[in-house]
Order: sequence, then structure tokens, then C-alpha cells
Amino acid sequence: MFISHGINILKNDECYLKSKQDIFEESQFLMKHIEGKADFVPNITGYINDYEFIKQLIDIGIEIFMVNFLISGLNSVFHLKQKFPSIKIWGHRIGYIVIEKYVSMQVLGVLALLAGIDYLHVGTPTGKEIDEKNNMLKKLQIISPDFYPIFTKTTPEIIKCLLPVFDSKSIYMACGYFRNQNGEIIERNIDEWIIHFNET
Repeated sequence: MFISHGINILKNDECYLKSKQDIFEESQFLMKHIEGKADFVPNITGYINDYEFIKQLIDIGIEIFMVNFLISGLNSVFHLKQKFPSIKIWGHRIGYIVIEKYVSMQVLGVLALLAGIDYLHVGTPTGKEIDEKNNMLKKLQIISPDFYPIFTKTTPEIIKCLLPVFDSKSIYMACGYFRNQNGEIIERNIDEWIIHFNET
């Protein structure tokens, strides 16, 4: 259903307690049904150093791997990228407000890119924050021109503000916007989000 609406990235989120077998079976099942129309991004944070397992996922067509680098450590990310230079690493992290207040998202971004992360959760700006975020991302793209920022929790209104500035060299995620309070998917919300995305 998501693919038929034009969505081309499906990711496993903050699932750290899944067994390797569960991750492999889920990845295998989804890759079979996606048929090259989208990417599935499994969370391998708990198995980042298990290169044999990661190779099994690569062999079934997985190209992007999600890692919470604040849990795994940037050293493990660096070694993973050295081992498999052709893969893309989706850098997930939690605690944006704390990072921004006490560390700096730009500093963390520089370290993440130098470690080998390709796609990075950078926080979703609104209002006057958009220009500041754009300046920060331009500096990060000097370090890694192929880097893609990830904007999460977007709505049609937020998409209208972000797309003209950050264009198609970014990843936009709707997260909870597609679900109601009971966690059920609302297809009309997917339609609305996609319409605003395409119009913008």
C-alpha cells in the first residue's frame, strides 16, 4: 500500500531486541514483495559487529542499514563502513534536544559523517530554524557531498516549508502522521501527505 502511494523507503525503527533470525526473515519477506520499488532499512544496531550476518542481509538485497550510533559507537560504524564500503548507513539517534543544547548537532554530524554515516537524523526545523539548519547542512555536505539529511515527523504543513529549501536531496519521513491514536494506518493521511509532497 505504501509503495503504491509512492513511498520508497520503509524502515524498521527502534527495535533493538529482535533476533537475527527475525530480522533476516522480515528483510527477506519484504525484499521479495518490494521487488526493487523501495528500500527496506533494517535496524542492525545490536549486530553491527556481526559481519557474517550483515553479509547475509546484503546477499538478499539490503543496501541501507540503520544504526543508532549513540548506542553502537562511531568506532563500530567506521569499521562497518570499512568492511562494506558499498552499503549505506542510516544514522539514527535519540535525544535531539539534549544534543542540540549540550553538544551541538553540527559537531555530532561532522563526527557521524567522518565515521561513514550516509543518512543522518538532523532534527526537523520549523520557522526561523530552517535557515540555520540549511547553513549547517551545507557545511556537512562539504565533508560528504553524498550525505542525505533525514527529516522526521513531517506533516503536509511541514513538508511545504522544508521541500523548497532542502529539495530532493533529503529524506522526509511522516512517522506518526500516517497512524491514528490506536496505531492504525489512515490511508487518507498517506494520500494527503503524498499530494502535498508532489505539489511542493
